[in-house]
Amino acid sequence: WGAAMLLIGFGLVYTDVLLMRRVFVAGEQLYLLALALLPFLVVGGAYTRSAVLVSAMAAGSFVAGILLFYDCDAFFAQARTDPSQFFVTHAALAFLFVLLPSFARQIIEAAEEQVVREQRRTDALLHGIFPADIARQLKDGLRVAPRRHGDASVLFCRIHGLEQLDGPRHVERQFDLLRRIFGAFDELCVAHGVEKIKSFGDIYMVASGVPEPRTDHAEALAGLALALRTTVAALGEAAGTPLQAQIGLNSGPVVAAVLGEERLTYDIWGDTVNTAQRMEALARPGEIRVNATTFAKINHRFRCEQHEVVEVKGKLATRTSLMG
Repeated sequence: WGAAMLLIGFGLVYTDVLLMRRVFVAGEQLYLLALALLPFLVVGGAYTRSAVLVSAMAAGSFVAGILLFYDCDAFFAQARTDPSQFFVTHAALAFLFVLLPSFARQIIEAAEEQVVREQRRTDALLHGIFPADIARQLKDGLRVAPRRHGDASVLFCRIHGLEQLDGPRHVERQFDLLRRIFGAFDELCVAHGVEKIKSFGDIYMVASGVPEPRTDHAEALAGLALALRTTVAALGEAAGTPLQAQIGLNSGPVVAAVLGEERLTYDIWGDTVNTAQRMEALARPGEIRVNATTFAKINHRFRCEQHEVVEVKGKLATRTSLMG
């Protein structure tokens, strides 16, 4: 606003000085009309009063210049010689003087509204893809450094039963079911205060305790696991296709970061993630299998059945439990 007012004020004063020194030749005082229109084009909608004030000053200078410094005899002689042309010319100038600022303001306001809509859409996309804190950093142009979280929980959920819909005839139905299931999962993640990391194929991955730490990360994810299992069964029954959730949980340290250059993704990795995925692979349809680390964090709130020690690929024998 300050820069715009300085620019317009300088032009106005400079033009008035030249006019008073009679430097102008016929017609050049019409630059004052341009200065009267300019405020509406260069200041934002919040400064309409300033635009009106400066525009009125320019218009007043234009009128004063004609009355005081212009050849009035010649001016009014033209009116007497050809009144119709005189009237049409000055009526057109007056019309433009009134119309152009209004038209320009409408264009500017429409453009500003479009920018605001696009900004809101961009913000919604960022917050839909990334956790709130990560989205804020990306929006501010900050580099999101990799971060190690010493204690978090990870969940993998596979939708069992979709293979029954395999084949060209069932592609649309399979897609519709996955869309509805993962849409319901997204809402459940928000309700339980955990972060969806990604989905790939018929697998849905969630983390708790990242990027914001929380002491009850395992309990929050265990509650989500029960809700996921119930939701999958209910949606499958409603669709006439028996579906079951196959879920694995694990707790421990993870590393989180934003990966990629053009297509950014927020991802986590580490041994805790690998073990959680193996817990899901060891679970049977309808089961929620947890590692011993997670069991120790949730057994005071959730009913868990001690299970046999199992061999986990790439690891020593591990004791796992099944949530009820």
